[in-house]
Amino acid sequence: MRSSYTPPLAGEWRHVADRFQRFIAGLQPTSEDRRQARIAAASVAVLLQRRFQPAAGRNGGRATEKIVEQGRSMVIGGHGKGTAVRPARTIDILFVLPDRLRTDFGAAATTQSELLAVLAERYAAVTRERDGWITVAPGRRTPESVAVRVLPAFACDTGGYLVAQTSRQRANGAWYHVHPQAESLALARADAATSGKASHLIRMLKCWRLAHGVAVSPLVLERLAVAFAHAWIYQRRSLLFYDWMVRDFFFWMVAQAGQPLRAPGTLEQVWAGDAWRADAWEAYRRAADAAALERDNRLGEALTAWRTVFGRAFPAEPASTTPNRPLPPALAARSAPQVRRGGAAASADL
Repeated sequence: MRSSYTPPLAGEWRHVADRFQRFIAGLQPTSEDRRQARIAAASVAVLLQRRFQPAAGRNGGRATEKIVEQGRSMVIGGHGKGTAVRPARTIDILFVLPDRLRTDFGAAATTQSELLAVLAERYAAVTRERDGWITVAPGRRTPESVAVRVLPAFACDTGGYLVAQTSRQRANGAWYHVHPQAESLALARADAATSGKASHLIRMLKCWRLAHGVAVSPLVLERLAVAFAHAWIYQRRSLLFYDWMVRDFFFWMVAQAGQPLRAPGTLEQVWAGDAWRADAWEAYRRAADAAALERDNRLGEALTAWRTVFGRAFPAEPASTTPNRPLPPALAARSAPQVRRGGAAASADL
């Protein structure tokens, strides 16, 4: 095994780098996916800007694929950080409200209701989520339609933004400090230190989440992936080690259940949760099986094992490669996982 690293002999583990390279590349939204998402976000941002920031809105009246910025709105989440995965039919934006509206939590809730009313004048499906987000869904769903999630916020003098949130962890009236720029910087630093492994891992984890309906938020996956990338012993190795990276991450992830995670640029903490612990442990077992099969160059069996982790998004082998052989009995028993529907947790993030 590669625990004491020596260069592999010719042909050893020859397919690991290729299949993970194709897997990660296939997860990325197309240029048209990204364009459609940003057009949808710009349309919502311009509408809100005209209502809440009319002076600024006069310089950008038409929604284009380049979202209106001017310090009043920005794309955040996966589309903003470059970790969105296909089909990428949701895009997140943060909309900065004018300071004159900022008084207390009650006033913020009233302002959220006003945002809902403004958006409802144009869009057929507008809902307010419990955690402070407002979701704008296209009235007529098509395979290309994109939903926009809006997070109303106020600029913070110390950097970042304040949002009013209500959740199981926060009592009514609590303000929450977010710093999307610091989050992006933390991810960029992790990628720089690990040859892009943090972003690669985030995309793969989002694919796992969607394939199995795992009840974990994309933000938690991002924070876990960044922390793991910095700590992993093989952080400077090539794609040849990605089977081990996936296996080791899921083992490590299980131990993080219920732990607080630091939110970059703020004093806030993100609760990791623990509803996903059993899913992570099962993913570890399957990834360990797959990595063992990779070690033995059992190409078809390893492919089938990876597809029990990531679903059909994990690419099939080119026609020229060896066809699949039957799985070993221990792995075959776990080869067809039951896909749970996790409600909001199973929806696509960006």
